[in-house]
Amino acid sequence: MTNDIMWKRIQKYVTGNCSPKERAELESWMQKDPANEQIVREIQEIWKLSPPETFDVDVQGAWREFYDREVAHPGLRIVKEHEAHRPSGTLMHVFRAAAVILVSVFAGYFTHAQLIMQGTSETEHTADFYLMQELTTNNTEKASITFSDGTKVVLNAASSLRFPREFNGSTREIQLDGEAYFSVSHDPDKPFIVYTEDARIQVLGTRFNVQAWSEDVHADVVVSEGKVAVRSSRQEMDTGEVVLTRGEFTRVERGQGPTEPRMTDPDKYLLWTMGGLHFDNTPLEQVLRQIERRFVATLTVDDPSLLEVPFTSTFYQADLDEVLKVIAASMELEYTRDGSDIQFSRAEQQEVH
Repeated sequence: MTNDIMWKRIQKYVTGNCSPKERAELESWMQKDPANEQIVREIQEIWKLSPPETFDVDVQGAWREFYDREVAHPGLRIVKEHEAHRPSGTLMHVFRAAAVILVSVFAGYFTHAQLIMQGTSETEHTADFYLMQELTTNNTEKASITFSDGTKVVLNAASSLRFPREFNGSTREIQLDGEAYFSVSHDPDKPFIVYTEDARIQVLGTRFNVQAWSEDVHADVVVSEGKVAVRSSRQEMDTGEVVLTRGEFTRVERGQGPTEPRMTDPDKYLLWTMGGLHFDNTPLEQVLRQIERRFVATLTVDDPSLLEVPFTSTFYQADLDEVLKVIAASMELEYTRDGSDIQFSRAEQQEVH
């Protein structure tokens, strides 16, 4: 059976909606491998222990609610927010389950099961595939999540956060692609570590912002409270680390170590959490990407050399029209707009007579 079919069978089996034939086929699959039976029994037990209000006439809806609360994110609180600029036809519920669905979890588990059959130890990694979760936001969308240890994270648009179901062991480790603001609960015996494509950020308890979209080939870290240690995430590189305290900033370029800390205003780097935008000597290419993530828009330039030109500005309450006008005026550009398609070009120079 394919992963998709297997997921559907397990879902129906656990919720008591299997036909006799489907039940027989699933139980036959469970008997072929103890690991198959274990995964079904674990889900079945959690489903049985779920509070009575989870059960509803809408079995599919009840299952989704149950899975998000009890399996995917026990002890977590997740809220997704949408910018007002998002078209009404694509609005989703403000309160929505995380972007992880059980299909992806089982897909990872079954792929891992195949690796086990090829000689990998089952006890070594099974839990990693089964329990790793991912929260993803679309363009124009932000999300907030509270882990069971009390750590709070605000996730910016077009970003993803991977984290374990539970923080076991001596560290609390997560992976980020995008931008997030962290308020980490203090635990000196269990450091909190954020991995990005380019940086490794370790803290004991603090508040800091990380901007690290993999397509931007660098990671920016700003501390608003406490202390963090930043180094390259590439283990083969011995570039050392820098320690940031309140109000300090560092950048880790891909393939390099972190820059020396410099003082900055951390509040400006947190404006995105309150509807604003901040650019500090940022290449126009990255500025346009940020705007696309924030608004429903596609931005291009007719001259590729413009993409490297740096742009600096702060928008406390960002409005797309205002942002476009400021970019055009400060960089001596013009732009044309056709719905959500926007193109910048160099302003025509008027002859002086």
